Amino acid sequence: MMRIQDHLFGAGIAAAVFCADQLCKAQVRKHADTLRKDNKPAVRLTYAENRGFALNLGEEHPVLVRSASLAAAAACAAAFIPVVQGGSPAQTAGVSLLLGGGLSNTADRIIRGRVTDYIGIGKVVYNLADFAVFAGLMLCLAGEAGHPSASG
Repeated sequence: MMRIQDHLFGAGIAAAVFCADQLCKAQVRKHADTLRKDNKPAVRLTYAENRGFALNLGEEHPVLVRSASLAAAAACAAAFIPVVQGGSPAQTAGVSLLLGGGLSNTADRIIRGRVTDYIGIGKVVYNLADFAVFAGLMLCLAGEAGHPSASG
């Protein structure tokens, strides 16, 4: 049976990821000049802009990138209520993380035409939303493997 607490829990996770990532991006853009220094630690706070998908793939097709991002975010939003109603707690947390991270990066793509990244690991730069999407995917997969309906 669906409980309002489950919906609020999921929506709260999605909203927290979205807001935290947007606040981080705003601060990184504000201090971009000081963050662009050539600092080389393994994990670093930096500033980068991504006009495509991961690793700038598709940057020469901005309409495709925005459309695909919007479609993926819409799919996560459409899955939210059914997953919260019948999914495991891991699936609920997972789809909530996917939704919050996906919406944050999609908002950047739609509003700014590019995604702000700020967590450098090696040669690749990520943002909180990227980590939320990855963690959400892993939780959805783990929840699916452990959910009773997955075996039947």
